[in-house]
Amino acid sequence: MISKLHPYQQARIESFLNPEADPSGAGYQDSNRASPSVSGGVFGKGYLQGSQKALAYLPMQHNDFIFSVIGEEFGFVSAALVVLAFGTLVYRAIEIAKQARSPFASLLGVGIGGLVFYHASVNMAMTMGLFPVTGLPLPFVSYGGTFLLTMMAALGLLMNVAVHRFDY
Repeated sequence: MISKLHPYQQARIESFLNPEADPSGAGYQDSNRASPSVSGGVFGKGYLQGSQKALAYLPMQHNDFIFSVIGEEFGFVSAALVVLAFGTLVYRAIEIAKQARSPFASLLGVGIGGLVFYHASVNMAMTMGLFPVTGLPLPFVSYGGTFLLTMMAALGLLMNVAVHRFDY
């Protein structure tokens, strides 16, 4: 089955399963992604004090691996607060969807909650080494204007559903 994939897809899977095979090539991201999160400790090293980020050991630190930077510079407590914030946002989206009287508004709320949940969980799991590197940004945190604009528009739609959730 793996032979039906493109060569770059095969290399991505192989580097995820065995990053030590090519630590300076295809396995570079997989080898260096989890160490900043661990090196931050409970309260972190401080803003702009992370060694993994400052020495550029961490690839794409401003977008793909921003959760690692949060873990290194601000520690486990701040990383847990980020997870809690995303959990609260998804929970509120589901609650808004349950209260909406229109089937479309309800589906829109669930869809926006699912979008935030999927992007946040895949990015965080990728950062911690549980998933292969995919390039999905962390909503509202990763660098990039287009995705930020898209997520802000989605939250605007969710807020509109919340305001009109009791209307017919």
